[in-house]
Amino acid sequence: MNTATFADEWTDHWLPRAPLAGDVKSPRPSVYRHSRARALEHSHIEANPLAVRSLIVTDHDGSDADQIADLKGLPEPSYIALNPFTRSGHIVYALSTPVCLTNSARRGPMNLLARVETGLCDVLSGDVGYAGRLTRNPWHQGSLPLWGASEASYGLRELSCALSDLGALPGYSPRSTLTRSAIGRNCALFGLTR
Repeated sequence: MNTATFADEWTDHWLPRAPLAGDVKSPRPSVYRHSRARALEHSHIEANPLAVRSLIVTDHDGSDADQIADLKGLPEPSYIALNPFTRSGHIVYALSTPVCLTNSARRGPMNLLARVETGLCDVLSGDVGYAGRLTRNPWHQGSLPLWGASEASYGLRELSCALSDLGALPGYSPRSTLTRSAIGRNCALFGLTR
């Protein structure tokens, strides 16, 4: 029987070299850049570097973050960083191939990523105001990590097909922006100022 979990694969998908980290729920929240080892001592860490997205994080504020993906018919999350008291938390899907977000990157994967993020936010009843920069640290004592299987990393096409089967994948439109995705919000802001 294979007992390997995504915890064994997590460091391969957590890409920031000097991540932002801090205790954002403290009375005086402070977030600074740290070494990777030092960042893991804090309750919240940077999920992705600015130029690459390897983890799709959805902030679920309800009381069923541990089971909502299964109830809605989505694939098993890579992990869920659960608040043990309220059962809210961050539902995370790891991408098997990270998506580059720089100006020289291809637009197709970025557009699909924005659509997938929006669809996951809709299906998982995610917080639309969550920007996805900081996430709950699954290794911190204040989180209860629920690890998926070690194979629980997905391609964008796999996630988009799962959302499409549920009828939750937003359609592509070059003229509209997706405001529930961190990528879509940035595009909306630049489009508005342009």
